Amino acid sequence: MFQVLKENKDFRRLFLGQVFSLAGDWFNFVAVVTLIGDVRGGGIMALAWLTVIKQLPVILFSAVGGVFADRFSRRKIMLYSDLIRAVLAVLIIPATNYGPSAVLAVIGLSAIISAFFDPARTACLPQLVEPSQLRSANALGSMAWSTCMILGAALGGVVTEYFGVNFALIIDGVTFLVSAWLIYKLPPLYPTQHHVHTEVTFRDFIKYRLFSVERKIAVLVKGLFGIGAAVNFIQSVIGLSLGIGASGAGGLSATLCARAFGALSGMIVAKKFFDSKSEIDLITVGMFFCGLSYFAVGISESIPLFLFSMFTAHFGSSLVWVYSTIWIQRIFPNEERGRAAGLDIGLFMLTSCVVTVLSGELITRGLLTPRGVAEMCGVFWILVAVTFIPIKRIMHRYA
Repeated sequence: MFQVLKENKDFRRLFLGQVFSLAGDWFNFVAVVTLIGDVRGGGIMALAWLTVIKQLPVILFSAVGGVFADRFSRRKIMLYSDLIRAVLAVLIIPATNYGPSAVLAVIGLSAIISAFFDPARTACLPQLVEPSQLRSANALGSMAWSTCMILGAALGGVVTEYFGVNFALIIDGVTFLVSAWLIYKLPPLYPTQHHVHTEVTFRDFIKYRLFSVERKIAVLVKGLFGIGAAVNFIQSVIGLSLGIGASGAGGLSATLCARAFGALSGMIVAKKFFDSKSEIDLITVGMFFCGLSYFAVGISESIPLFLFSMFTAHFGSSLVWVYSTIWIQRIFPNEERGRAAGLDIGLFMLTSCVVTVLSGELITRGLLTPRGVAEMCGVFWILVAVTFIPIKRIMHRYA
């Protein structure tokens, strides 16, 4: 799996840029959640809105970001995105003087920029590696995400606890600059061979390019997965309430580390033992793991059981996320891949955002508990996994 890093300098630059920016992101996440999400002070809806503000711009702009990725140099899109996000990361510091609303506004602007960066990165990856290396490259990206979450969340908790929020935010800004420098050294990564800015519309993509059962299912997987993703907000609620550290940052860091170790283990096991399986097979297994584990999160009574359930849940979620991405990269041609990635991530953010707001409101009104939401999401994912078994047969019949 690491051979692609050794032999491919362009992929290595993209990978290292991802490592730096992801590490900074987790510093940022721990700092911001600690800043505005003290659940002991009644901040449950603040945490829910933080999740929404990070996701809503992606819903609104992912289609535009996908079109850009299919029209212009993907390297330039990623480069400019990183430079702008570096500035916005540091702008959170003065925004704290104007209250949580100003902080959320800056975070929302950063999410808009991410809606352009993410489709470009997903679409360009098959341009940098051979088709036989695509699974390895995506697995390495997931492992980088997990490792950076472990290090970033753990160090972010310590830094936020002892050095304050501002220091963590400055580190985040610097990591975006390092990522931009590495991306600057990549080739242009145009979506067409002759670098022609052809007329590309998202409507035509939806109307004409989702012609097969397999293509339709591939772009819907993350949207279905997102219906259960209110648990991303629940993680923060329960993590802050674990009572580790004076500010709650210790509990949040422990939660994120358990999540990250699970995702890292999922990629290692899948790549070593199940790499010959189809994408939909691995996605189905991942859904089962997520469902059973988050049901266990809901009924867990102890910190060790909660953290172990978080580990196994994200063992499964890494399979769903990575192999649904690989599926799209494999079946869509280069000139359509940006819009496919934009639709893929946009549907996930849409369903996740709606369910998060609804869950936060129900918890605030006393109609549900955070652990009750985790149980419901777990049951939903199990049902989706069961449904995928006959869907696979239908997909092959009409392939």
